[in-house]
Amino acid sequence: MLRIIVSQDRQIARLSPLLILPQFQGRGYAQQMLRDIEIFYPSITTWHLDTIAEEKKLVHLYRKMGYVQDTTKITAIKPGMTIIYFYKTISK
Repeated sequence: MLRIIVSQDRQIARLSPLLILPQFQGRGYAQQMLRDIEIFYPSITTWHLDTIAEEKKLVHLYRKMGYVQDTTKITAIKPGMTIIYFYKTISK
């Protein structure tokens, strides 16, 4: 499951959430979804998403797919749960 929120000018989008059922994780589906949305939304030049910093596999996935952490924005929810923010800029 993937939810995409697109700005009115169709140049900026936010991904939240991206979910893969546990029995299908580790098969490359999330990577393929991220590749496919860039093709499906060619006008988007900046993608945004956030994740829990302690979820190392998710952090690795987003970095692997070209997302960069916005180090100026971090939200501490509770001990052991910190939200970090990522963006990806697409050159057109």
